[in-house]
Amino acid sequence: MKINQHDAAMDDPDIQRERAFSGAGRIVLICSLLFLILGIWAWFGRLDEVSTGNGKVIPSSREQVLQSLDGGILAQLTVREGDRVQANQIVARLDPTRLASNVGESAAKYRASLASSARLTAEVSDLPLAFPAELNGWPDLIAAETRLYKSRRAQLADTEAELRDALASVNKELTITQRLEKSGAASHVEVLRLQRQKSDLGLKITDLRSQYYVQAREALSKANAEVDMLSAILKGREDSVTRLTVRSPVRALLKISRSRRLAA
Repeated sequence: MKINQHDAAMDDPDIQRERAFSGAGRIVLICSLLFLILGIWAWFGRLDEVSTGNGKVIPSSREQVLQSLDGGILAQLTVREGDRVQANQIVARLDPTRLASNVGESAAKYRASLASSARLTAEVSDLPLAFPAELNGWPDLIAAETRLYKSRRAQLADTEAELRDALASVNKELTITQRLEKSGAASHVEVLRLQRQKSDLGLKITDLRSQYYVQAREALSKANAEVDMLSAILKGREDSVTRLTVRSPVRALLKISRSRRLAA
């Protein structure tokens, strides 16, 4: 019976409202005390300095990653994290050893093809041998191509001279044989043989010079193609060496990521 009376008391609306007001009162009391404490601190507290300023939020999308397109080994870092860098300022240099070796190899092939092109041009056009000014710093290369030019021209001249000497001998023999034929001391067959030999020697002389110029033109065409190709390769590799120096494109605050990339 006592339990039922207690439950009835708990279900009484007046008692429930009294308890709700009691809980709300505690919350109000606590908040009032907090505001009172803050008011006392604000009244008696002392500020040493008040600073005002403008703030700016920079989104991550405005970050720019600085890197070399070809990659490489970091040789020198000229800045530190947190430095303010200016536009076009050098921030890092990469090791040029590998790319410099490639540039040197391409440059050597380019100069060799250029010298060959100059020699072959002189051979084809029958002009004095002349080399481009950019080869002036390579006297050994010029000397080698000059020797080859003189050797080829001398070989052509010697072979042609031998054929012309043989042709002169045949002409002389043919003249004598034709006189002997008229007197009956030589046969007409011998005259025909010498005439055929004379014609063959004339064709050999013509073919000799023709083949010389045809081969020279073919070699010149190939050399010029190599010059154009190697020139493009050399420019590309020289540009790669230039990109080993990393510069900041804009004025920015530098930070370095864990992957050792440079970001601004």
